[in-house]
Amino acid sequence: MGQSQVSQLLHSIHNTATIDGFTHDFYRYPGRFSPLFARSVIQAFTDPGDIVLDPFMGGGTSIVEAMALGRRAIGIDINELSVFVTRVKTTPLSRDEQDQVQAWLERQSESTILRQGTTSLSISVPDSLTNLGDRTTWRIQKVIASLLDSVNLSSQNQNDLARCIILRTAQWALDCRAAIPSVAVFRQRLAMYGKRMLEGLRDYSNRIQSVDHYYGFYPPFRTLLYHGSASGIPKEPALVKYSPKLIVTSPPYPGVHMLYHRWQIQGRRESSAPYWITNTNDTQGASYYTFCDRKQINLQGYYQKLFECFSSVRYICDRDTLVVQLVSFSDPEWQLPKYLSVLEEVGFRERKLLGTAGPEKARIWRNVPNRRWYAAQRPLTPSSKELVLFHSIRN
Repeated sequence: MGQSQVSQLLHSIHNTATIDGFTHDFYRYPGRFSPLFARSVIQAFTDPGDIVLDPFMGGGTSIVEAMALGRRAIGIDINELSVFVTRVKTTPLSRDEQDQVQAWLERQSESTILRQGTTSLSISVPDSLTNLGDRTTWRIQKVIASLLDSVNLSSQNQNDLARCIILRTAQWALDCRAAIPSVAVFRQRLAMYGKRMLEGLRDYSNRIQSVDHYYGFYPPFRTLLYHGSASGIPKEPALVKYSPKLIVTSPPYPGVHMLYHRWQIQGRRESSAPYWITNTNDTQGASYYTFCDRKQINLQGYYQKLFECFSSVRYICDRDTLVVQLVSFSDPEWQLPKYLSVLEEVGFRERKLLGTAGPEKARIWRNVPNRRWYAAQRPLTPSSKELVLFHSIRN
């Protein structure tokens, strides 16, 4: 790496700017990392047409940036909500399709008289939808159902975008809020988020069109999104055909609690509302998405899952593949050595790409910005920082 690339990458690692631009603000997914970081890593270590893999893609930040830079992208996540959000964020729409979504959005600004207990809508509220519909939230639940009932556009991609606009607004209204907004304020926010998201998608669609024109190539695929565990890669014919040039990812953190699948309504009352809004499935507990229960003393289950997933990832890597990770630890003193030993056992070796000291001193720690997880409220705890790790295939 040249000195300018090193400086740019270090700047992106420590950047704490709010996540925005293109389609990045479509949903506030827990554990997001900076688009600037993903962009700098992809620019530094890949060329147009190369394959970028994120086996724990979450909100799809790395996938969006890879496509915007003319790379091919493969995203994998065990959470169906993640796949839905990433698909919407990475699907360009024509100007006519965008205008139809805009027209739908404008129709939703009309006021609606809501009465508790009415069931005139075709959209049903599932029995599994807990902690939404009580005396403080029933109006928001009804207006969400009304909006979902109105989603009947010309294509599935348009319908998914409309649902994502509702999702983003409902997340603002319900997740980790002490006071639930009125229906009128909710509709105002819907219009605001809808306008902002359509503008972001327009910029992203124009960028993809420009990339095609500039590089003059049309690869066999733009992006592959796979719903399933990263441990299942060897069994998927569509995935084993390709070797990534770069893997940039942020796997579940050992011992750090994140709610990847639920919202917290007025405190710690969990709700599966995101799955209802996006028409996706959630039948699992928190440990399903974080490798194991964080209260497990030695995290044996976590490291077993880590071994399985990275063994699977190793299966499609070649000697040119570079792995860049952002990882946090609740107790790095013992969890970090164990983490590195698992990767070593799988067949990866740590690389020193930044700095001039030995590998330990060359490791880069960064403060965690804008995260919705409990360590963020205690900035002096170990888990409020992330470590940037570089690995390649061991000879």
